[in-house]
Amino acid sequence: MNQDLEGRVEAALARIDAQVEGSRSARASLEARIDDIRRVRVSVRSARGECEVTASADGAVLEIAFAREIELSAGFESLLVRTIAQAQEKAREEAALIAAPVLGESSPFVVQLHTTHENRGAR
Repeated sequence: MNQDLEGRVEAALARIDAQVEGSRSARASLEARIDDIRRVRVSVRSARGECEVTASADGAVLEIAFAREIELSAGFESLLVRTIAQAQEKAREEAALIAAPVLGESSPFVVQLHTTHENRGAR
């Protein structure tokens, strides 16, 4: 009976060691993906090319460029706001595509990226 107990204990320790190693590997993979997410930069140009917006995965607007000969009409502010939102949305979606293979589609981080996208679309 003592050998049976020792065998089960050894098997349990081996499973724990495998889980620890798996966690270390997953952490290293996640750290690499986090750097990729931090480097996400997405540029979106308005339909007629009046402006181009570059955003990062955290929603920061990094750059706004305007066409040389731009007409500042009454709807231009709305156009600019929509273009900013599209750039932010595309950057979040790119971040979700990077994170999902490591964290899983149901991870809180990936779900939040998708939820932010869905909530903005509802406004």
